[in-house]
Amino acid sequence: MSSSRRSPTIRRVRARLRGRAGPYWVLSIGLALSTSVVVGRLSAEAIDARARWGESRPTLVARVNLPAGHRLTAGDTELVDWPVAVVPDGALAGGAEGRVLRGPVRRGEALVDARLDTGQGSATAALVPAGQRAVAVPQGPARPPLDVGDRVDLVASFELDQATTDSPTVTVARGAPVLAVDDVAVTVAVPTDDVERVAYALTAGDVTLALAGPR
Repeated sequence: MSSSRRSPTIRRVRARLRGRAGPYWVLSIGLALSTSVVVGRLSAEAIDARARWGESRPTLVARVNLPAGHRLTAGDTELVDWPVAVVPDGALAGGAEGRVLRGPVRRGEALVDARLDTGQGSATAALVPAGQRAVAVPQGPARPPLDVGDRVDLVASFELDQATTDSPTVTVARGAPVLAVDDVAVTVAVPTDDVERVAYALTAGDVTLALAGPR
């Protein structure tokens, strides 16, 4: 076939290719521009979020619900990056293993130094509030079901000739937090000034624990 007949055919093929390449490049450029817009938007949102929340820092949080008096182990907590703006004062970033919780902690809650004992004493000692003392009240034949953290009134009943007032029954402590419960006794915390009165009631009378409702 002569070159004079081949040339128009080649020119037509090249023209078709050029015609198809146009939409391809238009689509490619459009995708590139769309990607650029999306990336730019995400970057702007990240900058806005950082502006709202500030920098983040590792914060020790509870992995599960933990009761008061619990001695922490390595598996009880995990480090999570929290925005500095929402990290509570005294939040820990480590060093909690072996320490005792002064109160219950919920799953996902940050561990705060003020709510942890040093861990040097017993778990019960860690729960005694400042200015109070722990007193063990022997289990009686009937008492309400109690858990650590409940609050009880200590009501003492005396023989008439032993009563220090006109009534043989008197409340010797109110709103005492329960620190420990076992088969022998219920340990509660009472103000230091009430310890002698509670001790007298335990030795001279019968002490009943009256469960108080939520405050």
